[in-house]
Amino acid sequence: MVVGLYGIIYLEVARVPERGWLLAAVGLIGKLLGPIGLLQLIWSGTWPRSTIVLSLTNDLIWWVPFTLYLYDAWPAFRQDVFGNRDLMSDKV
Repeated sequence: MVVGLYGIIYLEVARVPERGWLLAAVGLIGKLLGPIGLLQLIWSGTWPRSTIVLSLTNDLIWWVPFTLYLYDAWPAFRQDVFGNRDLMSDKV
């Protein structure tokens, strides 16, 4: 069920990429929390170590694309949020 919900979010990011920064950030957080939860399950002995492959193919592989997109989309998101009163300007 959650995978389907994320699919709807990713569809919206693909539809309007210049306005998808926040949605993609939520997606990346999910991809970061997944391996943390898996490690907790492995550490507690609930799941075997062999399940690490799930995290590699479902979460870790997406870290680079999400990060690249968020880096690229940051200026448009910042402009949309702050407009002309850019409080987070790189200029000193």
